[in-house]
Amino acid sequence: MEDETQVMLSFTTRLPPELQVPATEVAVPASLKRYGMSQIINHLLALEPARPFDFIIDGELLRKSLQQHLLEHDISPELVVEVEYVPAVVPPEPKSALPQDDWVTAVAAVSQGGSLASGAADGVVRLWSSSGDCVLEFSAHKQGINALASVAAAAGQQQQQQQPSLLLSAGKDHAVRLWQLPAGVDVQQQQAGEASEASHSSGSSTLARCAVVYKGHKEAVQSVAVSPGSSMCCSGGWDGQLLLWRTGQQVLDEATNGATPEAVEDAAAAAGTRKKRKVGSAAANGTAAAAAAIELEAVAALPGHVHCVSALTWPESGTVYSGGWDHSVRRYDVETRINTDTYNGSKAVYAVAAPAAADAEAGASSSSSSSSSIVAIGGADRVLRIWDTRSSKGEALAVRAYNAHEGWISCIAWRPGSAHQLATGGHDGAVKVWDVRSGVPLGSLAQHEQKVLCVGWLGQRQLVSGGADCKLQLYDMP
Repeated sequence: MEDETQVMLSFTTRLPPELQVPATEVAVPASLKRYGMSQIINHLLALEPARPFDFIIDGELLRKSLQQHLLEHDISPELVVEVEYVPAVVPPEPKSALPQDDWVTAVAAVSQGGSLASGAADGVVRLWSSSGDCVLEFSAHKQGINALASVAAAAGQQQQQQQPSLLLSAGKDHAVRLWQLPAGVDVQQQQAGEASEASHSSGSSTLARCAVVYKGHKEAVQSVAVSPGSSMCCSGGWDGQLLLWRTGQQVLDEATNGATPEAVEDAAAAAGTRKKRKVGSAAANGTAAAAAAIELEAVAALPGHVHCVSALTWPESGTVYSGGWDHSVRRYDVETRINTDTYNGSKAVYAVAAPAAADAEAGASSSSSSSSSIVAIGGADRVLRIWDTRSSKGEALAVRAYNAHEGWISCIAWRPGSAHQLATGGHDGAVKVWDVRSGVPLGSLAQHEQKVLCVGWLGQRQLVSGGADCKLQLYDMP
């Protein structure tokens, strides 16, 4: 009988010493599933109260009985099977729903102050505290917003609590804009009309200010991503262009300090780009030149896509991944501007995401040596694909596919600090949390009444999503 068959296991873990079982082999029934194995670990550690654990065999989470798992992965039950145990992830819990005036199309965690930025189809950006209070709002684009990305503070400024935050917005008006958000934004209130005026005036420290306008796209800008060092960014548009730009504190300083035209041109030439000061109402009113936004041209264009570049991710300094309506996902070497690898699918790609290089390296193990090179892909075929770009097995075998949603996958966001966990949102109205080592979601949430358009994370413990039901939804990860 099945329950009479025994399998020899050797348990390993990277948890602290107090959660490590003795280095010994244990015989268990082959019919055992993860719940029974979790009981064994709790017994060996004499934990009180008991804690739930998950189990990884050959790089994949156990979701069936031991016998089924070994059979499906062609692992001999006659051998001693090495099993790594990790804390089980508790599914997220809905927290609060924040009604909006229009579709919520983009979200991004603001690097300073622990705030969340949301963008809507009416062109308005709103900033929210972690408790769900709107602390700032301003009109960022004349038409809808398609993407937001936070620009982290420079290394030497990360400890300055009152350092202004920087936010990139991309819209249907063909532009990308860099916004300087006020220091201490978590305690400030601002109305949309005031913010719109502030973008063309000397600007009080309590108002958002448009510091840079990036111009180069001929149609709507659909996606934007920032380099890990926050000195560069890239944008993708409906015109099929993938453009590289300068950004971050140096560009902000040039816009704020009123550099002379000659100094601005010299700095731009050194980066291979050009920029000029925008003549606006600030100059007309006689305010300082530092109040006017810089118009910045692209450093370079990355070739390859022939239709809309709908998704971007920049996980490490030298590598950008892009997804497009031409059914392709492309990897670029930023320094050489060469398309070094391509995955070609059968349907349009709407979302790509990859773990930050530091998170991937921290999560790598002998059973997941290529964690730092995995990319999650979603689109019109409703399937979540995980592309291992370092695999030498060929394109087909390098991509794992999971049936994820009943509608198009519109967005993917990797959980900060994790090499394996991410969230997806779809046109079926569902938000799902995944561990890429399993084809079964860790949790499925149905708080939205219409299609989900964006997902993101506010730290490691809070998940957010926005949709066509004009709602920003917050969730807690226990």
